[in-house]
Amino acid sequence: MGFNLRTGLVFVLICYVVSEGISQEPTIDIQSGYQVSIRPFKGELLLDGRPDESFWMEADSVTHFWLKSPRLEPEAKPATIVRLVYDSDNLYLAAWCVETDPVNVQTLRRDVDYFRGDGLGIVLDPINKHTYGYFFGSSPFGTQIDGIILGIGKDVSTSWDGTFYTQTQRTDWGWTLEMAIPLRTLRFDSENKTWGVQFVRNVITRNEVQTWTPVPLQFGSLDLNFTGQLIWEEAPSSRITNVSVIPYLLAGTQKEPNAEKPVSNAFQGGIDARIGLGSALNLDLTLNPDFSQVEIDEQPVNLTRFNILLPERRTFFLENTDVFSEFAMNTIRPFFSRRIGLDDNGGTVPILYGARLSGNVSKDTRIGILNMQTGSSPSAAAQNYSAVSVNQQVFSRSRIAALVTNRQAFTDGQFEKAEYGRTAGLEGNYRVPSGKLEIWGSMHASFKPDISGEQVAWTTGIANNGKRFKGNINYSGAGRNYYADMGFVQRIENYDSSRDTVIRLGYHQLNNDMSWTTFPALSSSRFNRHWLQAINSVILNPDGSLNESLHSLTYNFFFKDRRYVKIWSRLEQINLLFPTSFVLDGDPLPADNYTFLQGGAFFDTDSRKPWYFLVGGSGGQFYNGRILSGEAGVTYRVMPYGSFGLRLNYNHLDFPENYGRAEILNMTGRLDITFTRNVFWTSFIQYNTQREIFNINSRFQWRFAPLSDLFLVYTDSYDTPGQFRDRVRTLVLKLNYWWTI
Repeated sequence: MGFNLRTGLVFVLICYVVSEGISQEPTIDIQSGYQVSIRPFKGELLLDGRPDESFWMEADSVTHFWLKSPRLEPEAKPATIVRLVYDSDNLYLAAWCVETDPVNVQTLRRDVDYFRGDGLGIVLDPINKHTYGYFFGSSPFGTQIDGIILGIGKDVSTSWDGTFYTQTQRTDWGWTLEMAIPLRTLRFDSENKTWGVQFVRNVITRNEVQTWTPVPLQFGSLDLNFTGQLIWEEAPSSRITNVSVIPYLLAGTQKEPNAEKPVSNAFQGGIDARIGLGSALNLDLTLNPDFSQVEIDEQPVNLTRFNILLPERRTFFLENTDVFSEFAMNTIRPFFSRRIGLDDNGGTVPILYGARLSGNVSKDTRIGILNMQTGSSPSAAAQNYSAVSVNQQVFSRSRIAALVTNRQAFTDGQFEKAEYGRTAGLEGNYRVPSGKLEIWGSMHASFKPDISGEQVAWTTGIANNGKRFKGNINYSGAGRNYYADMGFVQRIENYDSSRDTVIRLGYHQLNNDMSWTTFPALSSSRFNRHWLQAINSVILNPDGSLNESLHSLTYNFFFKDRRYVKIWSRLEQINLLFPTSFVLDGDPLPADNYTFLQGGAFFDTDSRKPWYFLVGGSGGQFYNGRILSGEAGVTYRVMPYGSFGLRLNYNHLDFPENYGRAEILNMTGRLDITFTRNVFWTSFIQYNTQREIFNINSRFQWRFAPLSDLFLVYTDSYDTPGQFRDRVRTLVLKLNYWWTI
């Protein structure tokens, strides 16, 4: 009876999601109504932030912007004017941004907190297929942001860096901008004279976002589906040399008291190369890469039974990352680049060399081919990692994709035939032209020596993305023998604390996530919107018995002045199959059925102001005990030159009898100083009693030329059970130079 009721509810939800998606499916040809021409200019252009050359007045103008957020209205104020011209080497943008209030810019650091301050940017879709584009933006102080817009309906990925130039001037009526984007930075088809384009302006003093074309509230302002049309008088030539060589030199010292050799020095070098192949394909090569300048991982408190997904920060793996990483879902990833060159604890494994070919081979086909070779480490043999991905666009906004991965041990110059882990899979994604209705499905299988049966992972679902109602239903799972040696799988490995062993167990999961957003009709309202969200998840064991269920309800209040309040409750039921420990000084919790209820609230203040605060608290049952949690944070900014932030997270666990108790504290602090647009200093500290570590990471960066840097990086970590014991300390000086041929 319960199964029939659950099936009926799922059927009703699917019908509602589909009907909502179809009923809200207007057909709008935005590009036919929003077009701007770009012509070559005659004369000389001085990039000084003062667009006073005569040819600017002759260029086609964009003058009417929509208010995109917090509500959708025509004729946004204050006024904005944008004009474009080009020559054989660059695309140039000039903008006049009226603003009578003082501008608000959080920092001078590139790509950081851009959307929390004033600024203007351009979205470019050179292929004009709504699947892959670029974003370039500037603040009134010339602070730059750039990135790739990956996939369909995605936000910008600022991990990609391209060469472009900005200069600004601030006046008593607002500010002006001149931007130069080298054509060699872009991938485009020289036969295509029509690009997709969008202009986006942040007016943060009013907490507003403006766009040239209208973008519905439920979609991001950079969504490629809502671009206008950029019409070139003559298509730009793609026959531009596009080869960049990035060598580096490094000198460093490391002290590790418990190592066989407590003090070691390093002098090394390496080289990267980026080669443009044709109009939209890129070849990346690396030899002996080093990522010492990348900030250390922030280790969050984990009170679940499974590992959590930490983000990739290494630049080499981030460009075109969606070609490999946008498969399956967050809890089942057949490809996850952190498995290459990093161990399970985040320690480095030397990468010897690698190559990656990625990009468009046609307007509708994107590929990714990757091969990386690592060296051996004390705990593992050398490994070779390979991945091949093909993404084929079908219809207007849908895709079919395939992925194959291979991890294989490599010893004494040869592959070990019996030591490998492979996956292969297919995915399909259908999305209606507006993006409001989406249906997807995927299936991936893994292959390892002497393992057969239960080797498949799958996911399928349907989603509606309406203005007010958003909802998705997803069915996913994996067999116990699904291994992703180059990926991430969260739930299969179950740790048995009493026997100190890992037991693999497959699962089935049915999940739905629904939300309802209301927008106050009166302009006098204190709120921008209210957002009610309900999440229901049921996880079953392979025999159909309950493993875990979760039901949560969250109410969110978004104020006009950027304050934010969240109130939530959560009910969980867990059939704990194996004894599990959450504290160090108690016995493992016994295998049993547990039902527990929790609730909490969170509040943060106006992030535009120099002082910014957040506070939250929660409590309730936790298995057979209780939990009390709290968090607080404060940030002080001297805008745009620096900020200091401190954040505390506290958890008190109290179990009955001999199961123990624990107090877990996680403290993070960050000091960020931007002396100029090219000189930065960042220091990060973390104290985590759950992992018993204290970390310090301090980094000085001087960008002495475009994308060329001098780094001085100091890291220090301590073990903290009872007292601080020095674990490892390093000091590194690194120089890299971006040389474009």
